[in-house]
Amino acid sequence: MPKTAGIDVFDEFGQVKIDDESPVYPSLMSMMKVDLVISPESDVWMAHDQPLPEVLKWIEYDLDLESLTLVALSGKIQDFGMKVPPAMKKYLRKAMHIYAIHQAEDHIKDMSRVPLLVRDALH
Repeated sequence: MPKTAGIDVFDEFGQVKIDDESPVYPSLMSMMKVDLVISPESDVWMAHDQPLPEVLKWIEYDLDLESLTLVALSGKIQDFGMKVPPAMKKYLRKAMHIYAIHQAEDHIKDMSRVPLLVRDALH
């Protein structure tokens, strides 16, 4: 029986380029440095060091998945890139909006107030 060479089906996995027509962007944390800060009064700030790919229409917080999803005006979506820490859950659940702050070179370059929608299917 002749030997056959193995095929690495994942050889080009890391080299896949995102199509401009794709409705999904790579996770925000894979594109830039980001941080999420929440006050006890449920004020929420999302600081990022690069411009966002598009203007945001809203941000969704899924309590069950503990995830944030950014939704652009065009309808494209982008995952935050990490689970929301459990300690932030009770504050984020009450929040109505998130301040998206582009901070670079030691100053604020842009800031917007983005509506927050909370999905709470199991609670």
